[in-house]
Amino acid sequence: MYSLCNWYGGHSVGFFGIGMIINLLIFIAISVLIVLLIFKLVSKKNQNAVTKDNEAVMILKKRLAAGKITKEQYDEMKSRID
Repeated sequence: MYSLCNWYGGHSVGFFGIGMIINLLIFIAISVLIVLLIFKLVSKKNQNAVTKDNEAVMILKKRLAAGKITKEQYDEMKSRID
């Protein structure tokens, strides 16, 4: 009576042996991809929030430099942004 081990030179092709190593590598690769995707999505959301804040501060600085608002108004509006 022959088993799979004898047919494939003593190496198992199921979950154990080479098959187990391949399954483990696939699992690790998928896990890394999922973690990278989540990290990228979270960092992009944070970057958009920072960009909007920086844009608002730049507009305030331009208005202050042009004399359209006073230093007190600038400070009050900037504190609302922060």
